[in-house]
Amino acid sequence: MLSSLSSRNVAAYGLRSRSLAASNSLAPPVHSTRSGIATIWVLVSMPVMLTLLVMLVDAGNLWVARVELKNALDAGALSGAKTWGEGGSTQQSRLDAQDAFNTNTILGIQYSISTAVGGCSNGNTSPSATTEILLGRITTGANGFTFDCDATPTGVESFAVRTRKTISVPSVASTFLGLSLNPYQVTSQSYSRYARPSGPPQLVHINTYTCTTCP
Repeated sequence: MLSSLSSRNVAAYGLRSRSLAASNSLAPPVHSTRSGIATIWVLVSMPVMLTLLVMLVDAGNLWVARVELKNALDAGALSGAKTWGEGGSTQQSRLDAQDAFNTNTILGIQYSISTAVGGCSNGNTSPSATTEILLGRITTGANGFTFDCDATPTGVESFAVRTRKTISVPSVASTFLGLSLNPYQVTSQSYSRYARPSGPPQLVHINTYTCTTCP
């Protein structure tokens, strides 16, 4: 009797053991499940991370473009003001401003500014707001520096040159992500004056801008 019960208990225990082993073999390992979830998160987040990376590259390119464009315009304004203040013609002033600007590159690309001559004062073209090389006079008052493109400097007045340029910077996002984005537009300008008799040319911040004959 005892022998029969022991045999049945052993048999039942064996069945339970096999059942537990079978159920354990069907359940996925815990570390495998976690690894699968991590993989899914990586796949889902990759496009977002790539988009953020491209946007950071775009922002960096724009910052570099602004700095390099401003440096090129500074060089052009200083050179043009020096030439004009030391007795050069308005056309030679424009040519020297252009040469100084052209020696610089912006994001590895060489740009140029126009030396076009118009019928306004000092050979300026109209509209003056977008003229790339604008000649005039700078005076100093209680409100700071005033640039007047209608006036021609004489004597010890400041011979002044403003350089201005707008360039297009392509978006990296449009290239790598296939997005339809227009190029970024970067605009900057610089003012320089040459005060006779000795100069030297100086970059200045203009507080008042006047240009009425060729607005």
